[in-house]
Amino acid sequence: MAGKKRGIPVVLELQRDMNDPGNLPSWRKKLLFEAVKMADAVVSPSAHLATKCRNATGQNVQIIPSGTDTLFDEKPPSDLSRKRRVLFVGTLDANKGIKALLQTSLKLFANGINFELFIVGAGFIGEGPLRRELEKLAQGHPQVEFLGEITAEEVREQMRQAQLLCVPSYTETLGLVYIEAMKQGLPVIGRRGTGIDGIGEAGRDYEVINNDEELYSLLPALLEDDGRRLRLAEAGQRLAANWTWKNTALQHMAIFERLVHKRNIQCNQQSPLEEQE
Repeated sequence: MAGKKRGIPVVLELQRDMNDPGNLPSWRKKLLFEAVKMADAVVSPSAHLATKCRNATGQNVQIIPSGTDTLFDEKPPSDLSRKRRVLFVGTLDANKGIKALLQTSLKLFANGINFELFIVGAGFIGEGPLRRELEKLAQGHPQVEFLGEITAEEVREQMRQAQLLCVPSYTETLGLVYIEAMKQGLPVIGRRGTGIDGIGEAGRDYEVINNDEELYSLLPALLEDDGRRLRLAEAGQRLAANWTWKNTALQHMAIFERLVHKRNIQCNQQSPLEEQE
């Protein structure tokens, strides 16, 4: 707001608060909406945040997806032999949906549907608060492996070995892990109304669930259907190919240049009173 008072153009990028502004404290919701309406331009990394912002404030929002580490821009070898494995990468907390994924996998194992579930737990605080609870649930199931926190290179290698990435987060700003996986030719499963949903087309570029229960049918359906996974992988890879930090920066620069140009024109236009003086 200080920049606005000085006549400096303001660009606001939406993040997690816009996922569910109705649950924010009243003071925080007020500040969020005031900031959106005050901004000269509003950008969002995801389609669902942009839609929520437009519906709540009436402001126009430009969607600019985030890029990934250049490590993931390198295409995987064409002769990969992927394993019958579902991969999860994310913080081991309640929001990421990992408990639902694990419980669903255990039910599928019990019904004779075999696959591996590899869990990469990365986060801001160790490997996440659910690690011990999840390990206890998975006891006696060698199909489940906890890899802990691993390097970006190791994450990419896991993406090149698995058949599916499933991160069924309940709320997600965008989810870089989806984009990273898509660039590696790995079909992804997210959740409708959050994360990657809306950036492309569900069922063509990625899959989404409406609720936890849908994982029980979707996981085996995808694991059994090589053709469907291949179509998702190819479409997802095409969609994510241009999502680089360079392209993200160029799109932001275009906004900055437009606003600065507009401001310069306004500054050069003198008022009638100034012209008389």
